[in-house]
Amino acid sequence: MRLKRNVLFAHPVLSSENDDFHGGSFDFRVTKVTECGNGDVLIQGDFEVREETTKVALSSGALKVVLLLQCLNTYFDGAFPVGGSPFEIRIPDGKLLGLVTLRAVIAAQAKSFTIESKAVSAEFPSRSLSIAKADVVGLSGEYKFYVGLKTLAPLESIFRLVENEFAPVDAFDLELDSECIGIHVRKPLFDFFAITRGTAKRDVLLSSLYLPALIGVLVEMKDGAYADRRWHSALIERLNALGLTPQENPLIAAQKLLGMPMGALQQVFAKE
Repeated sequence: MRLKRNVLFAHPVLSSENDDFHGGSFDFRVTKVTECGNGDVLIQGDFEVREETTKVALSSGALKVVLLLQCLNTYFDGAFPVGGSPFEIRIPDGKLLGLVTLRAVIAAQAKSFTIESKAVSAEFPSRSLSIAKADVVGLSGEYKFYVGLKTLAPLESIFRLVENEFAPVDAFDLELDSECIGIHVRKPLFDFFAITRGTAKRDVLLSSLYLPALIGVLVEMKDGAYADRRWHSALIERLNALGLTPQENPLIAAQKLLGMPMGALQQVFAKE
């Protein structure tokens, strides 16, 4: 069961994505996702209902919070009732890999249920307030995370260092119209970076070469350019894993993609 963002209901639904209830809200968040040693995925989070009649119905068992989880890569689609907040659910090994979408709903548990809140918008006629079992009366926003990030190739693998005598002096140029991102430099820089990649000074390489290169690439991606290239797909996966999109600030996104390399750079020179 999956609810699309533009789904419409004939009855009022407590959600930040509409104004069916005046002054009420249903907030949901994931606080931690843990990939366990046995392959299981442990998801922890909490939720808060700010609408009195809905809270009372949850306490009585007439309503229940259910987590809807979907992973397209594994064709997994599940619904997980939770007893209260905070919550914890465990997904068995092999069910999740790649991008996972999760959202919470409040669903009716009784054969019939009447929404009695005085906060319901006047646009709903009285007949729309009577709903059936499993009907949704609360809907959270979507939360996305990535499972199996460690199985992805290192981010540096999408870059290819190219010796090019026509590259600018003491600088680099980018080649994006290929399956890898080409970083073109003249021979002195090519030799230096080639040696650095295999040493403890790798963090210098991340900050001085990959970081500005990645910023330039992300700027190009903002307009949807190069979507047919393999490196583009790899970067989209990495961005999704961090909850980012190509529309983010390229400076911030690039640093997050590289694991905040400036901090690691400090440690390199602290050892000197």
